[in-house]
Amino acid sequence: MKIAIFGLPASGKGTQAQFIENQYNIPQLSTGDMLRRLAKEDETDLGDRIRAVPTGHFADDDLILTAIKKELELPLYKHGVLFDGFPRTEQQAKKMIEMDIIPDAVVFLKSDEAVLRERAVNRRIHQASGRIYNLISNPPKVDGLDDITKEPLTHRDDDKPEYLDKRFNDFNQKTMPAYSLLKALCKYGSGPVLVEINGMQERNKVSHDLLIGINSAKAILKIRQNHEFVMIQSPYDGKDLKEQETYTRAAMHQSLMQGEIPFASHLLYSQPNILDYNNEKHRELSREINKQLINRFDKVVIYTTDSLVDKENAIERRMNGKYYFLDHDTNEALNYAVKIKKPVEIRNLDSLEIHKRATDQLSVNLDIGSQPDIDSLIHKIKHNPQLVIVESPYAGTPEEIKRNEYYARSAIKDCLNQGEIPFASHLLYTQTGILDDKQSAQRRLGIEAGLIMGTLCQKSALYKDLGMTIGMEEGIDRAGLAGRSVEIREIPEFKDAYEAGLSQGHTRKLKP
Repeated sequence: MKIAIFGLPASGKGTQAQFIENQYNIPQLSTGDMLRRLAKEDETDLGDRIRAVPTGHFADDDLILTAIKKELELPLYKHGVLFDGFPRTEQQAKKMIEMDIIPDAVVFLKSDEAVLRERAVNRRIHQASGRIYNLISNPPKVDGLDDITKEPLTHRDDDKPEYLDKRFNDFNQKTMPAYSLLKALCKYGSGPVLVEINGMQERNKVSHDLLIGINSAKAILKIRQNHEFVMIQSPYDGKDLKEQETYTRAAMHQSLMQGEIPFASHLLYSQPNILDYNNEKHRELSREINKQLINRFDKVVIYTTDSLVDKENAIERRMNGKYYFLDHDTNEALNYAVKIKKPVEIRNLDSLEIHKRATDQLSVNLDIGSQPDIDSLIHKIKHNPQLVIVESPYAGTPEEIKRNEYYARSAIKDCLNQGEIPFASHLLYTQTGILDDKQSAQRRLGIEAGLIMGTLCQKSALYKDLGMTIGMEEGIDRAGLAGRSVEIREIPEFKDAYEAGLSQGHTRKLKP
């Protein structure tokens, strides 16, 4: 994997670059070290050109890029490379693109320049060990001396006020345009993956977010090359629905981060105003949808657990030489997958790492339209299944997101009421514990997985009551490229009914 990392002076870029190198076992490429080595060792025309550069002068961009291209052929870089400090200028970035040396991920540590200036001015370093102090936030016990060796601390020239202006100006005027040029290549479905991290956090938190971002970028690259559609089945029998949903979201997260494109119908359709999983007819509709999806997906992954399933009402099954308790819906999905010879994989829910975050609950509940005849919908889905991508707004302020989620759920219900099988990645992958929509690479992973999911669908349904967004426009473009039709739809009176229901704090029913 090729990674380019950018950040303002004193943003911790060097520290995080070392973290990336250690974590992913990929070497940093220092252009200075590379040129000095080639000047000594290379006996080709390239070495002659490097040796011809006058002492004290910089090699031109063409020479640097030619040397880098040759350097990347070495076995040292077979697992990837980390560009730290390159490209340094917009011209170098242009040459990088021309010579097809394009990174897979572009990392940027977002920082506040004023805070960084203060941090640098007050930084002191113990040269021998690399220990770093800050006169304000982490001062040495004895002024000017290392806590352990009692040796003098150093205030680097680069951290002194007279040098900081030049360092920041060089970055803003030269390097920032190079970053902007690479960032412009970061598009859905192609180009590098943008990994923007809040660099003002505590160092370990920056490293943690960086790890998630780069792992998300790796997953995106994998699904682009060889996407695999996975039907997720996990306990959902009513024993403890909140815990079951939490673990299923963790299962979805694991699947996405492995470069799979997962779908768990009960996580999407059991949300408020869609299907009532306590209603057996609604559950029957869900099971029929599952069968149609299993027909089209590459494999079924069953997440099992002994702690979350209601054993008294569960079905005991022997799989891979072991006995498992399965709820009835999972058992039915397994039987159907075996019947049509679809691959089945067993994974353990209890081994998953769970990230729980509090979520806001909105009291208003919108009952959209009248209930259709479920038997007729099951018949329609069974004999003429139409898979549909739902396009509707998502991002915005916290209040707008709540409204947009309600609208998207109403759109999903509208599709179901028409006998369609709807997908809405923005309402599924953004759930707490699956992907973090506030992290650039995680958001992009969810969107790209959703766009690829669209290749299974016959049409896109664009719900326009709340306006158009960039994401919706990209979805329409992808529909055109895939040869998928687009239908423009509306949900009459949604906005007025939502605002009225929100202000009154009770259920508001919309007209059919």
